[in-house]
Amino acid sequence: MAAFLDRALDLPDATDDYFTDDTGSTFEDSINRVREAGIAFGSTATTFCPTATVTRGQMAAFLDRAVPALPAPTQDYFADDESSTFEDSINVYYEWLEEDGEPVAYPPEIRYKWWSKQDLARLLSMGV
Repeated sequence: MAAFLDRALDLPDATDDYFTDDTGSTFEDSINRVREAGIAFGSTATTFCPTATVTRGQMAAFLDRAVPALPAPTQDYFADDESSTFEDSINVYYEWLEEDGEPVAYPPEIRYKWWSKQDLARLLSMGV
């Protein structure tokens, strides 16, 4: 996720090394860039959990923070996100990913599972 967002947004170099658990990771620079850009904040103040999976809500929140000028959602599209802190972000991206006036739904095969690299690439190619 960090590498995809870093590359898609061409983020500037970070001025700090924010996390202790990404040392030696191929993605350490990207992780620090998305943190410094205010897109992802880690699991704790000092850990990022770079091998953890990303939920659709988390990914929607990352994208919402990456492109903050998007308008608030006009309606609630999903019944399964009512208790999620990411509900607004999910709805914003549902509306934003439109083609010819028709919302592009989160693909059913990924709606209720963890995001894969392929899923992230597809989503980023549609919007960011």
